[in-house]
Amino acid sequence: MSSIGFAKRSLQGGTNRRAVKAAFDLFLCSKVDDWKDSQLETTYIARDIDRNPGGNRGAFNSNCRSCHSVLDSLRPAFAYYDYNAMGDPLRVASVDPFTSKTIVARKYNQNGTIYPEGFITTSDSWENLLVLPGAQERYGWRGPTSGRGLMAFGSMIANSKQFQTCISKRLVSAICDFDEVESTQILESPEFKSLVDEFRKDGYVIKTLIKKIALSGLCQK
Repeated sequence: MSSIGFAKRSLQGGTNRRAVKAAFDLFLCSKVDDWKDSQLETTYIARDIDRNPGGNRGAFNSNCRSCHSVLDSLRPAFAYYDYNAMGDPLRVASVDPFTSKTIVARKYNQNGTIYPEGFITTSDSWENLLVLPGAQERYGWRGPTSGRGLMAFGSMIANSKQFQTCISKRLVSAICDFDEVESTQILESPEFKSLVDEFRKDGYVIKTLIKKIALSGLCQK
């Protein structure tokens, strides 16, 4: 997630919410519809999100907050990252040109007049609100669900049960050339579940997982 490729696709422009969506999609096989929840707290929703869009408060409560509660609570993990398309393309950290200190990317607190009482990002501290029983069952968080910075965020993702399931599913689907229906069906296979557990025990070594998939009978199912 700190690679230049990821930065170019997910951190260029915008507000870094796209990076959170990409992380859930790529590493947890989880689209927006899987995690949006209109019952979560709105504490972290930023000032650039209108609480009364088009004069319709109900639209915020039934739609906007369901995504932004999650996105805005987690996007501070990327607060010190931005994609600099000009000059040195390898520089992704946001740096104050006068002090050379790492700072929160300016995009985080833009459009502050839309809802001045909204959350202001001042650091890279983040909190995962997807910890209620239903979400815990889906993702299987094993460690801290709050922290500071991208390293801690990445650790939370990688330590989840869903991470090892997602990566294993992607590899099996690619190696066995499964379509979406076949990929979903394979999740219930005892052999697949065994591979998922071994992937974690083996230290998430992709090469080892590929070998085990190739030697398994999954592609013949």
